[in-house]
Amino acid sequence: ELLEKLDFAKMGLSDALLENLSQLNYTKPTHIQTKIIPLFLEGKDIVACSKTGSGKTAAYMIPLINKLKCHSGVIGTRALILIPSRELALQTSKCIRELIRGTDLKYAIVIGGHDYEGQFDSLASNPDILIATPGRVMEILQETKFTLTKVEHLVIDEADALFEMGFAPQIREILKRVSTKRQTMLLSATIPAELSQF
Repeated sequence: ELLEKLDFAKMGLSDALLENLSQLNYTKPTHIQTKIIPLFLEGKDIVACSKTGSGKTAAYMIPLINKLKCHSGVIGTRALILIPSRELALQTSKCIRELIRGTDLKYAIVIGGHDYEGQFDSLASNPDILIATPGRVMEILQETKFTLTKVEHLVIDEADALFEMGFAPQIREILKRVSTKRQTMLLSATIPAELSQF
């Protein structure tokens, strides 16, 4: 199958990104990455189900960074990554930090259990990418002038966990506040009934 023969150098990725992947010893994409990366680069909406540890985070982060390219002077976050937990947020931020080396892209994290004021301050840097838990996003939207109207890419990561934790109402509300022209990606280890209906 053609997809199985793809490697990172043949995917049309930027030189800076390929250099970062090389330094991280990412040489051959995992199965899920060979499926997702080309579709994401084409601008397709994606639902991906794959077990934990299969490389889903890099599968969306690599093409996302490639598409964002560089920091935008326009005010407004361009990519929103919704995640269920502080731990996953920190893992995701580590992946971003490693993959944006050599670019001027900016990111911020807004999650429960962390310094509230510091998180608000981090939004002042006009991050290109925002990693957030749905509850904290809603708090920020309600308490500040922050908006999601410039979001071009919405990633719902570990969607099964988000739904199990009762975040479906917040996710539905966030969907109303991002551009209808966005590219949406949903990743999950399983697809339970509620998530399937969503």
